Amino acid sequence: QTAPPPTAAPPAAAASAKPEIDLVFLMDLTSSMQPFVDGTLDAVRSMAGSLESSGSASRIRFGFWGYRDSAPDEPFPGGGVTKLFTPALQDRAAFEQTLAGVKVSESSAGDYAEAVFNGVADAIGKTPWTPGAMRVIILIGDASAHPAGHPKNPGSLSEGTLRDLANRSEKPVYILPIY
Repeated sequence: QTAPPPTAAPPAAAASAKPEIDLVFLMDLTSSMQPFVDGTLDAVRSMAGSLESSGSASRIRFGFWGYRDSAPDEPFPGGGVTKLFTPALQDRAAFEQTLAGVKVSESSAGDYAEAVFNGVADAIGKTPWTPGAMRVIILIGDASAHPAGHPKNPGSLSEGTLRDLANRSEKPVYILPIY
């Protein structure tokens, strides 16, 4: 019997390939949140330093969505409750500049719940994701969402419909909430 032929080793580039990552922040931009917007900028700066020293910075692209609530909260230009601040995902330096310009609403909707589900749905479905990249949304807020059937949730979105949307997209979207 002859020994089977040796198998070829994977190319070095394939063996050391690291995943591309799209990291999208989705944040409540109602009047109570400015310290958290500022804190996110500080966290991104800190994370960027770690990534650059490890050589991983070029694999990560950043995005930013904001959400508010329906009237009487101050709408975004165009009247919507969500806004994409990064029409193209950005490297760390450009993302820091984008975050430096993010400001919260000066008015308040007067109720506790906010348009969280609208923000999540738009971040999943309308972010310009990089083909093949790992997709992560970091959701930062201080209030719950309007439940399905509420007048400020006209699409009757729920945790379940959003999870289905995240799983049905081209690649799964991982959602990490921070409350």
